[in-house]
Formats: sequence, C-alpha cells, structure tokens
Amino acid sequence: MNLIYLAIDDLVRVEFKGTDIPIKLFPSFLSYTKDRVPAVGFIVDTENEEKGMAVLKELRKAPETAAKPIFLTCSLSAVADHFSDGVMTTAKDAYERAKTIHQLIDELVPDIFSPTESDVYRLLGFLYSRPDRSLIPIKHWTFEKLYAFPLVQTVLLDPADGTDQWLNNLKRRRLLRDADLIDRLRHCPKCDGVHLNFIDVCPSCTDLNVSQKPFLHCFTCGNVAPEEKFMIRGGLNCPGCAARLRHIGTDYDRPLENYICKACDHTFIEPEVIAHCQHCEAKNKPEDLVPIQVHSLEITERGRMAVRSGSLMDVVELPDIHNSLDTGHFEFIVDWSLALCLRYPEERFSLIGIRLRNIIELTDKLGKYRVTELIDGFIGRIRIDTTDLITRTGQYNFWILLPKTDSPGCDIVFKRLTEVKTHTIQEEDITLEFDAVTFSAPADIQANEPANLLLARLEREMG
Repeated sequence: MNLIYLAIDDLVRVEFKGTDIPIKLFPSFLSYTKDRVPAVGFIVDTENEEKGMAVLKELRKAPETAAKPIFLTCSLSAVADHFSDGVMTTAKDAYERAKTIHQLIDELVPDIFSPTESDVYRLLGFLYSRPDRSLIPIKHWTFEKLYAFPLVQTVLLDPADGTDQWLNNLKRRRLLRDADLIDRLRHCPKCDGVHLNFIDVCPSCTDLNVSQKPFLHCFTCGNVAPEEKFMIRGGLNCPGCAARLRHIGTDYDRPLENYICKACDHTFIEPEVIAHCQHCEAKNKPEDLVPIQVHSLEITERGRMAVRSGSLMDVVELPDIHNSLDTGHFEFIVDWSLALCLRYPEERFSLIGIRLRNIIELTDKLGKYRVTELIDGFIGRIRIDTTDLITRTGQYNFWILLPKTDSPGCDIVFKRLTEVKTHTIQEEDITLEFDAVTFSAPADIQANEPANLLLARLEREMG
C-alpha cells in the first residue's frame, strides 16, 4: 500500500524521490478523495494550522482512515499535533513508522472500521495500534472544563451526553483506565465549571469593596481605627478620647486588623475568600469546591481484547460500578432488610424491578454497542445513589434496592424512569421500552416470603 503525500501548500518539504518507498503525491485533500487509493499512512505537508486541522479532522472522521497513521512535516499547534502521529522529516521514517502501526491494525477485525460500526471501536483501535500512546488531555482557557480530549470530542466520538460521560462509561466498563496524573482542578459544585475568580470579600457583609490600610490601637480608650483617622492637627491623636499618641508600645500599637470594608466599616484581620464561578455566577467557599483529578487515558487489556475480537461485552451487562452486586449477594441483603423491617417496623426499604422489552429489536437496528451505551446511559440517568444497590436477574431484568426509602420516595425514583425514557429516543425514531414494578417494605411484605420468592413474584407482575 502507498504512503499518501498531501502537499497542501503546493510544496514538497520531505524528500522522497529516488527511494523505493511506494508514495503517491496529491496536491490537495480534495484530489485524494477523488481517488482514494489504499493507504498505509499519510503525510500532511503544510505550515498553515487551519488547513492542516481541516485535513486532520477529515481523515480522523472517516471510518476507513480514522486509525491510519498521519504525520506532519512541521508542528502546527498542540491540538493539531495531538491529532497526528508526530512530525516526520524523512519519507523513510514516516513509512517505517506507518508500517508498524498498520501491522497492529491488521490484527483487528476489519469490520470494526466500517461506517456502520460504533465510533468507540475506532477509538479503541486507534489506541491498540499505538501501544506507546495514551489520550492526553489538552489544556486551553477556552475549553469549558479547561482540559479536553479534542481527538475524542471532535473526531472519533460525537456523544450526545458529552465526551466526559462517554469516557467515564468506557472507564467503568474497564475498556479505558486512568494513566498519568496531569493536573488537579477545583470545580464549581453547582455547575461543574472550572473558570473561577477568587475574590476577597468582607467577612461581615460579603461586599467586595475592601481595602488594606494601616491601623492604630489607642491604649487609653481601646479605639481601633485606620491610621488616617488618628492624623489630627498634624500629629497622632485618638479620635475617640483625644489622647496624644507619642510613643508606640506605650501610648498605642499596631493591631492585627489591617482591612476595612467600605460598605459596612467592619474591620478585620484577613478578608474572606470567595470563588466566583464565571459560568453560573455562583459564589462558593473554597472548601466547598469539588476537587477533580485530570488524567491521561490508556487502553486496558480488556479493551485490547474487545477490539481484537470485535465484541465489547454482553449487550445488557451492568455498568462496572461499585454498587452493582451479583444476584446472590443482592438477595442476601434483601433478606436481611426484610428481617430488619419485621423486627423494627420503623425501618423501611423499597425495590424497583425493570424488564427491558425490545433489546433484540434495538440490537438489530442499532448494533450491540449502541444498545450497550443506551442502557448504560439509561441507568446513569436514573441517578442511583451511592447507598443504592443494583443487580441483574435473567437476561433483561434489573433490580434496584433503595435503603431507607418509603413508598413516596420510591414513587419519586419510579417517576424518573418515565422521564428518562424520553432521553433514549434514537435518530431511527425508536426508543428503549421497558416494564417496571415497585415494592415498599414493610407495607408490601408478605408472610414467610424470602428474597428469591419476592423477586420471582415481582417478576411475574411485570408480565
């Protein structure tokens, strides 16, 4: 296969004449699209960042070239370089590096790069073929979260719920994992924004009109005020008792207070610091900000196996989260909760059962991975608390245990099910269909009914 040379600036900066390397030259990306010859890789020759970015994005967006090695002849920008496989100064080096990457691509199932397959395969295939590379977040002040993954966000994936959620889903499924720690940020607890302005405010009235001034403390009457108020008739005189202040340490001293609020005249030692969010205008105390670590991401062994086999996982596998249990442990906790309610009537808990009805139909129309993502997003939108537990019985049945939740509280969670259903509507005008049932203890407890029989009875009620 050929090494495709795209001379975007009508110049050829890399010497390749006289070599035995199969190179095919095109004066523009458009000319290449008219004759898409098989390519082992690409060299994008331009010094124009805008033109280079446009070509890089087009190559990464197209399924057949998304994971192909792409080299630049010079560095364009942090983001553009992130889309490429580096700068190559000779055609021989580019070709050898391209062959190494392409040999790893050949180990993968060819169909995963077809237009009908999930974009996630492209992402995993990209990382699989570059074992020495991770997804490194790029920092720029214009990014909403300060750090972003442009390669994922604008090219390989186009998630409706946001790149962060999609990448977190892949991490929960152990297809990706955190690699190097890049930075630590503080996020606004209200909107999750990271663009914060730290301002000094008055601890009494929270007004920001504060200033730092030298203060004096009169020993005679105890008056504390800015030094300027003691300047009377050319000397230091207390405005409170009119005492003449001659000697520091004897008549007066300088107190710790050296700030004054111009709004309320309150004096204080140190101002209060407020983190003013530039996204939602919320004013938070620094200790209330949410600490978030920023990591680069790398493919896991499970991800490598998935992209090699072309099968990511069971289409209705539970998300790999800490509060999901196997059926045996789940039934044990339900039995314990039932016994607790019988002994202490004030104790309560609730169960919600969900049966997915049209998984086969959805899989036929959307493909296995899109359905997996759909279910993962569905469960995530229900907003299961860290104290709630979830399990799966049968192929399409899910159960959620809500501790300390009575019937009205269960109804609130149950209502969310119908609300989040609208978020599962796909472009193909089909949606995730399900049946559901609820149980609240102690009101719905039947005598001598253990957990396994209780779940079986509720399952029958779902139809």
